[in-house]
Amino acid sequence: MIENKDKVFNQAGLATFLNLSPSTVARVIEPLVKHNILKFDRFNKGMKILCLNLEDAKTQTLIEAYNRLNRLP
Repeated sequence: MIENKDKVFNQAGLATFLNLSPSTVARVIEPLVKHNILKFDRFNKGMKILCLNLEDAKTQTLIEAYNRLNRLP
């Protein structure tokens, strides 16, 4: 998700992309939503959508750490 910071994902599509079950994705994103790293909502009481919460300081710290790691030789 960090590589696509401005993108909105649906939980089922993310599960398919990652080759994980939707329940596994739900379990992984739960603490990220709880700590405001991800924003989560339901679209029309069905599709579960999520994106990075770019306004949160913790998210910004994770993005900076990711970028630093990518610059390592």
